[in-house]
Amino acid sequence: SVSGGQATPAPTVNLSSSSASVTLNTSVTITWSTTNATSCTASGAWSGSKTTSGSEDVSISIAGDNSFSLSCTGSGGSRSASTTVESYQIFNGIVVDGYIRGSDVFIDTNNNYSKENSEYATTTDYEGKFSNLKYSNGNLISSGGFDLDTGILLDRFFLLNKLSSHSDFIVITPITTVAAFMTNPENINSILGIDAS
Repeated sequence: SVSGGQATPAPTVNLSSSSASVTLNTSVTITWSTTNATSCTASGAWSGSKTTSGSEDVSISIAGDNSFSLSCTGSGGSRSASTTVESYQIFNGIVVDGYIRGSDVFIDTNNNYSKENSEYATTTDYEGKFSNLKYSNGNLISSGGFDLDTGILLDRFFLLNKLSSHSDFIVITPITTVAAFMTNPENINSILGIDAS
């Protein structure tokens, strides 16, 4: 717009998050500033009227990408900015055929049964346990390692558990491996005669 022969400058909006990636149910601080703006409105993972500058702690309660947008208006027009915060879940687990130590555990998200640099991975400890693995849907695979009962190196030994929903503790065994390749994996207990408990 023009006022007294001079153009009113358009607003500027800067928006940032204290972290780009956090565990589920934790908070981030969203910080913003503007110039030439008189009002701002938030949308996406937050909402409501906001001041033209400030910061706010926001709890992230939805897994995946959370988009924070801020649209600000002044006499020179409107501008908006956004930032995305990834929220993820973590889990622990164990690899059992006799406990398997030193096995590579990873989540195969592209179904090629091999570990890519972009896929989340860890290694089992002396008791076959692993911890703080970032959850993603896919195949949870254990590859290699040493059988704790026999001390035998399990070169190219492969076990998996098909992941379709988050759990705090996930086990990888020969039984979960067989179930992963079944059309109806929920039938594994009855097929093998294992009590549901």
